[in-house]
Amino acid sequence: MRQKTHKDRGSIVIFVNDVTKKIRDKLLHIAQQETSQTLQQAQSYRATLNHEMRAPINSSQVVLKQIVKDLKGAGDTRSARRQIKLVITQLVFVESFIEDMLSLNLQSEGVFSLVA
Repeated sequence: MRQKTHKDRGSIVIFVNDVTKKIRDKLLHIAQQETSQTLQQAQSYRATLNHEMRAPINSSQVVLKQIVKDLKGAGDTRSARRQIKLVITQLVFVESFIEDMLSLNLQSEGVFSLVA
């Protein structure tokens, strides 16, 4: 058997690796992480809004309602009761406003949608 010998011709080897898919996957992963982080921040915001705004409103309503009950047995307290009831009404309005804000936040996140 004869062996053929080849003279070294200074060959160049080029390795080509298409990284497009890797880059695309990495960018998709980053986008998913950002979306997840945004949703977590929104949930944290809702929880804070719920607690920090609703708790004092609810407490105020309870106290004012108790004052109205306590005033019923006293003399002429119609004016005081009327003013307290006005405050209670305003607190209910603010509470509904908070609920609307939370609902809009959930809707914008796609958590739920309004049906006509």
